[in-house]
Amino acid sequence: MISIPVASHDTAFKSQLDLFWSNHKTLYKSEATQKAHAIVVSQNYPNQAPIKFDEWGIDIPFSVVNGCWCYFDYEKYGRALLPINIQIGLWQILELFDDEEVLELLDCDMFHLKKSPESKIKDDELVVCDAYENWHLKSTTSNIDVLTPFLKNKHNKYNGGFVPIIGKAKTFKKIIYEWIDLHVKIYNNSSDESIRWWSGMYALQAACSNLNIKMTAANYCYIPGYNNLEEQHYIAHYCCDNFFDKRKLFYNKKKLDYKSFPENQFYESVTNWMRETKHLDG
Repeated sequence: MISIPVASHDTAFKSQLDLFWSNHKTLYKSEATQKAHAIVVSQNYPNQAPIKFDEWGIDIPFSVVNGCWCYFDYEKYGRALLPINIQIGLWQILELFDDEEVLELLDCDMFHLKKSPESKIKDDELVVCDAYENWHLKSTTSNIDVLTPFLKNKHNKYNGGFVPIIGKAKTFKKIIYEWIDLHVKIYNNSSDESIRWWSGMYALQAACSNLNIKMTAANYCYIPGYNNLEEQHYIAHYCCDNFFDKRKLFYNKKKLDYKSFPENQFYESVTNWMRETKHLDG
């Protein structure tokens, strides 16, 4: 399996990618370079100079790709369309991978806590974490109307799942255009900024339904602040953690009180990385 974190032209993403890669090398050692390939979006906004990724000093295998504003009008859509860089970036590198290669698509604020479990991924299947459904998507309940205008096969099921998204390269190739198209349509169909920001998550549900891609839920992901760390959690997604707060550390450059971190493997990993990268004293 090849893990694919998506980073953008931003110093915060640089730190997130470094945290991902540091833990990947610790776990996979000499095999790490065969088990990861970063997508790095060259410009987060149209007026930015293109990124010089080599200056980041991160030796992860990578591809620098065009950002979404090469394909969409920023003045028309604005910041809330930025998450479409996940699909736009993946689309630009998919031909690098053999159809049978298993890919693990990730947000950049994620890293492996242990080696990924061996599992046989089927054709036309995506294995996903469905914690996001009850957390905020509500795509099968109170927000079902976000999807229903775009569902071709209303009898097909989806489960509110998202990253990590694990599937064969040929499955991602099959779904990528529908996923991008529906992201834009769902965005345009809503004035709610939260729905717009999560349009790509809703679009994945609808695209899987429309193309008969089975979404298989797996309890693989620890989300600090939402669930508890369990034995089967091989990966963490620290998007909304109040202890290891990425907004304070990566965006506002504030020191975190690591001594208040809960005691578990996730916080041990981030504390070690913070110490190695001079993000804390002592």
